[in-house]
Amino acid sequence: MANLLDPMDLKQIITLHLDGTSNRRIGSILGISRNTVNTYMQMFEASGIPLDELLVFENADLSELFSSHTTVDTERHNELMLYFEGVNKTRSHPGSTFYRRTTIDIDKLIRFSQLLNKNLFLYYLDEEPIKSMFGKEEQSLQKQIIELENELASKNEKLKDLTDIIEAQKKIISLYEVKSENTQRIKKKQ
Repeated sequence: MANLLDPMDLKQIITLHLDGTSNRRIGSILGISRNTVNTYMQMFEASGIPLDELLVFENADLSELFSSHTTVDTERHNELMLYFEGVNKTRSHPGSTFYRRTTIDIDKLIRFSQLLNKNLFLYYLDEEPIKSMFGKEEQSLQKQIIELENELASKNEKLKDLTDIIEAQKKIISLYEVKSENTQRIKKKQ
């Protein structure tokens, strides 16, 4: 465990674990080894403090319990941020040409997210093609929701009609019962 995690990373691990996410998936989401997740889960258990209580600990308290060092190589991170600032300035310069991809290599995006220990998908959710990809999915889901709501309304109307029919049948049955009782009384009198 070369890089120890900071308290916010620990809280993310705990939250994801409490949500039922597997250690392998937690590692994938946070860009860390599943063995690191396993080790921290063992440390949490060994502490004897319930996970939901660990979530409410202050960062300083978590740091004290589980020694922390950030997983981000801040020097390299700062270099990359300066590089990206320069790229953005060049992009906005009049006359510069910038190649805009219509597809994203998801594997590379995942790898960069892991290297930077930052979720780059959040940035790209507002950019094409992920924006349109999720937009189409959202439109499809909205359409399904509308169809299901219409189906529910239709079934509720049918249910109301059937309830009315049942009530009418109950009245008819009670009338027949009254008629039957009257018929039996008349027969007894004769």
